Amino acid sequence: MEEYEGFTKYRSYVLQLVQEPIGDAVEAKELNSEFTMEQTEPKFKLFNGFSEIAGIIDTLNLIETFISIDPPVEEGVNSSNYLNYHVHNYFQEMYILKERLNAYLTLIQRLSKKRINKKLLDEAIALLFTMIHGSLDNIAGHKGVRNKHVHQKKYSDDEMRWLASTSFLSEFHDEFTRESESAYGIAKGKWITIIGKNNVELKTLIDVYFGMCYEIVTQLDNVN
Repeated sequence: MEEYEGFTKYRSYVLQLVQEPIGDAVEAKELNSEFTMEQTEPKFKLFNGFSEIAGIIDTLNLIETFISIDPPVEEGVNSSNYLNYHVHNYFQEMYILKERLNAYLTLIQRLSKKRINKKLLDEAIALLFTMIHGSLDNIAGHKGVRNKHVHQKKYSDDEMRWLASTSFLSEFHDEFTRESESAYGIAKGKWITIIGKNNVELKTLIDVYFGMCYEIVTQLDNVN
């Protein structure tokens, strides 16, 4: 993702937390291929949670790239299925991101109890929870993040339905090919715009989120 101050600072922090122990583990694994390292300490939980969130953000950016290019010319891959697949995955990943951001705040809150002023901590965490829910609901729209069943039901709208109808007909009747191609261009353009705009707003949200997480966790004496 494009880097901002808050996100970059927090990433540097969590990388520094685990760089040495993971480096030692790499050396141990080179000597013994069966070596395993438990990652149950708080520093690993902070690192792994951050890594998961960063991976989802990268996936959202990748979906934007996939939608912007034409589907591969392969049997069984038509433009309607290709676009629908990526739009559905986009909403699914946004839903997962919201859950991961919530879980990460809960982790930080648990690690910070009795180590930071409770009133200030609770206020900061409450603000972040509100920001996540409000901002992601606005970014993804009514049928996106706010639909808890988004992972169970395919997303559809007028453009996608028209594309699906004409694309299916064009497989059996050539006279629908031109309309199917036109419908794909319209639906594709719409979703490139929507997801591109959403991803820009998401980057700003993530930067503020991790900027505040940085201010909280760096007040801890030691994360062990």
